[in-house]
Amino acid sequence: MWIKTQNNKELVDVSSIKIVKSGKKAYIMAVINGAGFWLSGDTIIGKYGTMDEAILALNKIETSISNRENIHVMSTN
Repeated sequence: MWIKTQNNKELVDVSSIKIVKSGKKAYIMAVINGAGFWLSGDTIIGKYGTMDEAILALNKIETSISNRENIHVMSTN
């Protein structure tokens, strides 16, 4: 699935997605398909103030996958 990052600066082809907590903030990380020598294997696609907000964003990605959408745009909140 292709995902447009929350900062609207990247469109990435992802193979898996996970939530990573750092302090009080939560980040959604994606593993990039085809990552290799010149490209890092993962990137932050969204930053959220709480774990609940990150879970809601992850649920939206899941809905996009279930609906067989080709591109998902990360929400800003």
